Amino acid sequence: MNLDYTFRNLQTFPENLCAFPLIKIIRLSGNLLTDIPALSCLPSLEILLLARNKISALKKVSLIHNKNLKYVDLSYNLIAYIETGVLELSSFHTIILKGNFLMSLDVRDFAIVRPFCLVDLSYNKLEVLVNNYNWTVNKSVSYSGGFINATHNNIRELPHWRKVGFPDLTDIGKIIYFGIDIRYNPITCDCKLAEPMAYFKPLTEHIDRNYFYMFCQSPPALNGSLLINFLEGDRISELICDYTGQPLCPQGCSCLKSPRYLSAGETRLVFTLRINCSQSNIQRLPHILPETDEIEFYLRGSAISHIKKEHYLSRVSVVELPIVPSFEHGALGKMNRLKEFSVPKKSQLDGIPREFSCFDPCIFLQKQDFTVNCTCSHVWMHDWLITRNHGNCSTGFAFKCARGISAEEMIRYIPQMDCQQESDYSIYILLLYCSFLIICIALFAAVVYRYKYEIRLFYRTSRACERSPSQGVLDQDSVVFVSYDEENQDLHSWILKTLEPFLLLKGFHVFLPTRDLPLGSVRSDEIAWQISVSRFYIVHLSVNYLNEDSLHTYKEWNCIWESYLADSRKRLLVINYDLIDAADISCNKMRSILHAGDVVNFSRGENSMFSKISKTLR
Repeated sequence: MNLDYTFRNLQTFPENLCAFPLIKIIRLSGNLLTDIPALSCLPSLEILLLARNKISALKKVSLIHNKNLKYVDLSYNLIAYIETGVLELSSFHTIILKGNFLMSLDVRDFAIVRPFCLVDLSYNKLEVLVNNYNWTVNKSVSYSGGFINATHNNIRELPHWRKVGFPDLTDIGKIIYFGIDIRYNPITCDCKLAEPMAYFKPLTEHIDRNYFYMFCQSPPALNGSLLINFLEGDRISELICDYTGQPLCPQGCSCLKSPRYLSAGETRLVFTLRINCSQSNIQRLPHILPETDEIEFYLRGSAISHIKKEHYLSRVSVVELPIVPSFEHGALGKMNRLKEFSVPKKSQLDGIPREFSCFDPCIFLQKQDFTVNCTCSHVWMHDWLITRNHGNCSTGFAFKCARGISAEEMIRYIPQMDCQQESDYSIYILLLYCSFLIICIALFAAVVYRYKYEIRLFYRTSRACERSPSQGVLDQDSVVFVSYDEENQDLHSWILKTLEPFLLLKGFHVFLPTRDLPLGSVRSDEIAWQISVSRFYIVHLSVNYLNEDSLHTYKEWNCIWESYLADSRKRLLVINYDLIDAADISCNKMRSILHAGDVVNFSRGENSMFSKISKTLR
């Protein structure tokens, strides 16, 4: 039994449809249908033809209960939404969704477990594969597969496998029997494609399919290139990710990431990020960079003279600098993958610091000779070259000593120098000097220990004065965290009625723990987080504020103290509410604030206090 009513301006399915349970074929193409009702009352339905209607969504209730359904044609409708699970749970062999308005597809409806013939998604507006329900591939299940036609869409880049439920690249092998055609899409050919391409390279060498032949649309330099050709030789290195102008790339620099094979015959890749700041006057290395395996810095035009202990130094392989820099303690030791270090000839004349002896001499000889104005202070370099057998360098360059307009190899020149040193210090003078030094150190240590918190405050203040205004800001740069004894009702009332309106008028946001903590949150964790992201703190010192029985304010003060010292941009003002004398306070940290910090007595009146607040929270 069939239902055939095509191109008749039908707006809804017949109301008595369920009275004919033996219907096998429904042909309602070319009508004005806007929805598909539940068809579970038609258990014999095998073919459903609804092309060229006005259906806008495909829902589970419509099709998943028809277990004999084999062929569905929904082409050239207005479908912009597919409820997650429709394709996964339906029993069709073929479904035609060509010419609709789909922009995304959930991975559950892509990685279908059962075998199928065709899912035609061509001529839609597909851009991305999503994973709205955190689906993960089932490694114990066999995904039988079928053919998915996604040609002529808006797909620019492939999703990262982890984001769509494949914990490891090898897990994509579970859908090895799928045919997926994404030709005729505006594919961006960059480094994000390199790893999956290299992984499937052995497959493309033995199997040839039309849908392997995709063309690049961007970047402009690769427009029209056949993607599969990048698997030939070393051409995969042409797949470059350009981060220039993006937040993770230093301003005025270019940042290009490219892949290369780990070794000949390998499919494993190494990604190298090349940062070129030759035309930039940056003064320090960036804190954060795009994720990569290796980093190359080309900084000849920069103003960098000091290297801080950045977390990524262990991945730096090439460094070009205008001068030999100084290093923060521990920074040099992290650069254990350095392969090339170079500076211009005029910066080589003073030699290199002795701490560079942990490196192989060859890393300094990759591009040119390293020429030094040799003195007796460079004898250690001669010993270093002998010990590390620098003659094994394959580049043919060498360390040399300048001799006017010529130069001689350091390994021969330094032994000819007279560098014998004589000591004329007497043991008595040496012991006297050492004793005096020990006494001075002991006295200094005692003073430092007694005033350690005041010293830390002074050091922090000096750092704040030197801080460049161009450096980054905190997450909540206008938040004032107000800490006080919550049991003191008079103080609580003054803060709400007087202090908070003043701060709001000045453009600040006020955080009060008693009022603003999220309902159900863990107080200690939430307070610690809020303190870490707030820039300003106002602490009301009252009799019970630092009482260890007042657990909340005691912990708040310790968190505020640590956060205040850690970041020189933060500001802390103590309002001495109960006019407590520093000598009466057992807490060394608070006592140091009263001695050397920003403090105002409550008794001075609101005008004086508000003036102090405005000056401190500037």
